[in-house]
Amino acid sequence: LKCNFGPSHLGPCAASWHDGAQPMFTSLQLPSLAPRPVAVDVDSLEGRLAAANEEFQGMGRNNVAQAEACYRDLLVGAEQSLDPDNPDLLCAKNIFGMALRLQDKKDEAEALFRSALEASDSSSQTTAATDPRNHGKFSKEADKGAEELFVCQLRMNLAMTLKENSKNKREIETHFMQADDDLMALEATGILRGNDTVVLHFRQCYAEFLLQIKDVTGEGLWRDVLRIKAGLFGEEDRRTLACKQALAECLASIDLGRHTESNIPVDATGRRIRVDWRNSPIPANRAAGLLEEVMQVRENILAAANREEDAVLLEGTQVQLAKVLMNRSWPPDLPEGEMLLRHALDSRSRRLGAGDHTVLDLRWVLGACLSRQKKRDAAAVEFKICWEARRKLLGPKHPETRFAERYYRQTKRSC
Repeated sequence: LKCNFGPSHLGPCAASWHDGAQPMFTSLQLPSLAPRPVAVDVDSLEGRLAAANEEFQGMGRNNVAQAEACYRDLLVGAEQSLDPDNPDLLCAKNIFGMALRLQDKKDEAEALFRSALEASDSSSQTTAATDPRNHGKFSKEADKGAEELFVCQLRMNLAMTLKENSKNKREIETHFMQADDDLMALEATGILRGNDTVVLHFRQCYAEFLLQIKDVTGEGLWRDVLRIKAGLFGEEDRRTLACKQALAECLASIDLGRHTESNIPVDATGRRIRVDWRNSPIPANRAAGLLEEVMQVRENILAAANREEDAVLLEGTQVQLAKVLMNRSWPPDLPEGEMLLRHALDSRSRRLGAGDHTVLDLRWVLGACLSRQKKRDAAAVEFKICWEARRKLLGPKHPETRFAERYYRQTKRSC
């Protein structure tokens, strides 16, 4: 989102943390900057900040390092010389924070988002309380909407950063809820739409957080995002498939209790029947249904185009589905998992060669699946291949080599 509110629309902040008030954050420090200069040309500095914001507001991963270097230099004088709620400074902090977050420098990013949000919130409260002209700084509805949009972006960025960087689930949830409230208000006024990219990205992130704390309402929110993406891009588009697979992988991690032989589905004669994955009350089973849908589409795409990138994606989905069927779904479907692993192993071996470490890792997973089916001779073969390969690659005394050898020998003894 581009920050497009002008300097005239944000007045000085009388109660910001730069003016001596206690900041909202005490355990984090803003990014370290070089010693501050004695004198700064404010007009020139604002111009340089505005130019940088214009250049990097559409920033991608290919120029985050350049953005970081630029803002580390600019913010040296800006924080000393400009009002804390200066719009160019706030935009700079937001973009700098995003650049840091993309480079996994989450502590610094969090501090920047908190700082910008604190200054913006304090400015809004101070102006609303003291301006006798019916909140005069928002004399134009478009200006008010632009600022609300920017603050919403700050709230979203902070919530998503906290999700990756904090263990305080209550605080994370509070920030997500505040950002989502802002989003709904902006949607109601038409400033944002539910199918805007930034909205979809945020709501998918929010849904993932809810599922991580075992709040299954996140699944409904994520399915709404998936439905919108399917309508925008098509059911077979890579973005739709990636969204569906990510939902499945998150659902598969949810464990809502133990399952026993008593709740294995059977027919009238008492024979076990295949689980209806898509309508199962067990999240991991629904995950299996989603992965099965993704796999079928990827198989069709590979058959039509026969591109290596499609083969890689199909292998990944096959392996994920196999792991869910083996370890998370109820009841486990080990034969189906074995078949999927063999398909993925065959494809990957042809692409990368039998000695590739990812091929060997896949053999290990296959060995585990075979062992759980009491196919110990076949499992021992896979474990031995892994052990011998690690001995060559890592040496006989490497911990991973010794672990593989021990696992092979234990399996061999039980044959």
